[in-house]
Amino acid sequence: QSLQENPTIDEYNYRAYETNLNVCMASEYLSRKQTDSALVYLDKLTDSKEYMDYVVKQDFYSLFAEAYEMDGQPEESKKYLDSLKNFEQELLDSNLNASYDISENLIQSEEELKTESYLKRINRNWIIILLLLLVTLIAVFFLYYKKLNQKLNTFANQRKNGGGTIQ
Repeated sequence: QSLQENPTIDEYNYRAYETNLNVCMASEYLSRKQTDSALVYLDKLTDSKEYMDYVVKQDFYSLFAEAYEMDGQPEESKKYLDSLKNFEQELLDSNLNASYDISENLIQSEEELKTESYLKRINRNWIIILLLLLVTLIAVFFLYYKKLNQKLNTFANQRKNGGGTIQ
């Protein structure tokens, strides 16, 4: 309690720690079969549910159920067992929804990767086709240049030798 007003400790952290201590104390008193003392600590927790993590909430519901069962109040115990069952169902639903969302995101990412890979493959194929076309054009130009050069040489030789016609 001396730490409660300490400005370096976040209030949420303090409350969560205090809640855990109350759960431990209630558990200890229940192990000694002192249900009245256990119920006092559990009653302190009733307004602190927002500071409990899911393990502490499970302990909270099960300790309340156990305390009321020991105290001879099976109806109250059943209420907390039902609350525990509802809480666990909410956790399960939350986990299922989170898993579904993660799966959906993974599927979407996979589709985007497939699309990106396909586009890269198409671009690579176009580059290869354009390079082959360029090499072909260079080869055709080189052959045409060689043939043209041959004709020019033939024409030049014929002019030197006394003129003739180009065929």
